[in-house]
Amino acid sequence: MTLQKVDRVVFYAFTHDYLLDGEKTLIGITGLMKKHGLSPNYSRVDEATLQHAADLGTEAHEAIEAYCDGLPVPETPLIKSFKKLGLNIIATEYLVTDFEIVASSIDLVAKVDENTVDLIDMKRTSTVHKDALSAQLGFYKVFFEAINPDIKVRNCYCLPIKKGNKDDILKDTCSKLVQIEPLDEDTINAVLQAEREGRIYHKEGEDENALYVKNTIEGFLSVGFADSLRLIADLQAQVKEVEESIAGAKEQIYNEMLAKGVDKIEVDGVSITLKKPYETTRVDSKALQTDFPEVYERVTKTSTAKGNITIKIK
Repeated sequence: MTLQKVDRVVFYAFTHDYLLDGEKTLIGITGLMKKHGLSPNYSRVDEATLQHAADLGTEAHEAIEAYCDGLPVPETPLIKSFKKLGLNIIATEYLVTDFEIVASSIDLVAKVDENTVDLIDMKRTSTVHKDALSAQLGFYKVFFEAINPDIKVRNCYCLPIKKGNKDDILKDTCSKLVQIEPLDEDTINAVLQAEREGRIYHKEGEDENALYVKNTIEGFLSVGFADSLRLIADLQAQVKEVEESIAGAKEQIYNEMLAKGVDKIEVDGVSITLKKPYETTRVDSKALQTDFPEVYERVTKTSTAKGNITIKIK
């Protein structure tokens, strides 16, 4: 299998520009996606944090790509775990373009058979953002098959790189491939047409505000905030478990004291007082509102509770 080489487009790493025929600058796919709201919004993440995450992601990518290109690389957990995936990589950083608007490089192209390949994008993030990857790999698939008309893309995948340490890659490992359904060609063409016409693409009926918030949250998660959120969720689970244990212990002590007729005990500086069952009287607010609405209106007080968020990790 021989892949067609795109000679008309040159990538300049020091400026991160793609130049078509030595004259026209093409936008990168990630830049196009960001412009049209197809990727996580990082605008609220400080630049230093973003750059640090990007640099580490690049290091991990380069280590795997160097191994695939046959260069000598250290046997780190990252490389060992990559080998176990058993992929037949035939190209790294394979450049694709529409020769008009956009260009980018596919991280890994894996051979399936003489007429079929899989496309793989590597991500060193805490969360696999499938919507953004669907768009990114959708562009890759459309452009790849246009450049290589005799070769079909079987599947598209994300290769998640699990962080062993968020501040270096020495203990990073490769997780199993995650299959991503690529964005359909009609939508890809619609985004490109919006770019030609100088307008922002969005789906019909799409809530742009909700999409902005979702993309902003994904941006936070992509640079490591997911680790903090998982810690919060873990601590919440631990608190719940402790509270349930305390409630069980209190119930057992209560039953013992009630059965033995003990009202109070003190042991090792701990004082425990028995509070026997008692009757309480409360106002049935629903009945009061229904039967005496004027009284209900006069005696009720409205206050504003502080807002918050609920975090659950799936």
